[in-house]
Amino acid sequence: KESLHHTSLVVTQDSKSSISEALRTIRTNLDFIHHHSGAKTISVTSTISGEGKTFVAANLGAIMAMTGQKICIVDLDMRKPKVHLAFGSVSSSDGVSTILSGKSTIKKSVQKSEIEGLDFISAGPTPPNPSELLLQKGFPQMIEDLSKLYDVILLDTPPVGLVTDGRMVMKACDIQIYIVRADYYIRSFIKVMNDLKATGQFPQ
Repeated sequence: KESLHHTSLVVTQDSKSSISEALRTIRTNLDFIHHHSGAKTISVTSTISGEGKTFVAANLGAIMAMTGQKICIVDLDMRKPKVHLAFGSVSSSDGVSTILSGKSTIKKSVQKSEIEGLDFISAGPTPPNPSELLLQKGFPQMIEDLSKLYDVILLDTPPVGLVTDGRMVMKACDIQIYIVRADYYIRSFIKVMNDLKATGQFPQ
């Protein structure tokens, strides 16, 4: 039985699986939603941990890269990073936290995946102030710099029901993807989504 909650790259193992087909559908829908030229920034979030946002971000990035696009997945969940796990890697000493704090660069932090055209940046060492780092001018500058190098930047954000970081990231993105895991969420999660939509923070 296929499961969405494990952090792993599965689309390379079975391109005809139902998960792979579902992700292709999402990729096609995204092209219709945001079809103009130029780099796209896509945030992937959820209400709480364990709903599969990192799984979706990694595998959607892989599906996109298979069409010839240059993709970078960025782990912005500096409290509980998982993107590196999807690629069988260890969290690098260079990553988002060191880029935003001025201690490293994108060039030093980018890691290659096994899929051509698919790169990722891990969260880096856990900082004491993740929210403050995302509020600094270094964050939009990092996104702008990545946009010059990649066709699509997928941002794996912290859960919006737990911290404010994810909400800040969503505002800066062209497209927002909200993950809800079946048989896992509770009614209060819907309130979080409705609140985001009502305040204009989650328009897509």
